[in-house]
Amino acid sequence: MNIYLMDELNIHLDTSFEFTIEDINSIETFRSITKGNPGSVSVMLEIYKTQQGEDILTFLNKIWKQQIIGARLWYIYKNECNLTIQALLSKDLSPFTNDYFYEKFEKYIYKP
Repeated sequence: MNIYLMDELNIHLDTSFEFTIEDINSIETFRSITKGNPGSVSVMLEIYKTQQGEDILTFLNKIWKQQIIGARLWYIYKNECNLTIQALLSKDLSPFTNDYFYEKFEKYIYKP
């Protein structure tokens, strides 16, 4: 599973990558999605408890493509979905761009 692209100086997410059904039970997949963020871990554990394989796979590919992983996943779950898994699963993620996350919280964490 090669989910990152590398150039000489940086590692980037390969957003064209798609998870397969075999990937959903992989610790590497879980780690890649949560990025070790405790809130994101809680979200994913709830998804794994309440959803079935194909639904999990669809969700993983949806958030991966939009780069909504780690703290970003927790932010949307908490602030846009009112801590409700069903709201998160049905949410249109297209408004949640890199600029959105930068303005909401990343500018306070990551300095360009």
